[in-house]
Amino acid sequence: MLFKKILPNGRLIDCLSKQYRDVYGNVQTLSQLIEKRHGNGEITHKQETDGSIDWNRRKFNRMNYRAQAEYEKRISSKRYYWLVDQYGNGMQVPKTVYDAIDLPIRDKA
Repeated sequence: MLFKKILPNGRLIDCLSKQYRDVYGNVQTLSQLIEKRHGNGEITHKQETDGSIDWNRRKFNRMNYRAQAEYEKRISSKRYYWLVDQYGNGMQVPKTVYDAIDLPIRDKA
């Protein structure tokens, strides 16, 4: 079983029942999509990253040094949670789903 044995959580159930469209145009719930991709061997581990992917260079360059330091602090404090395949391609998931899935955690390489 991919999901850990946890108590029923309304927030988790809502996240897992939300419908997504995959790259092939199929509409499935998040739990079906994760189970399918894990069953095919596509999802191998989970990973946590910071918010550096949201970096806006134009916005940063227009700030003074105090605002730049605050912006860097705010960006680095954001967290994103991913389910990743062996090639490094990831699927972003909510934190409740990330915590409920029983996969090994790997650091960002």
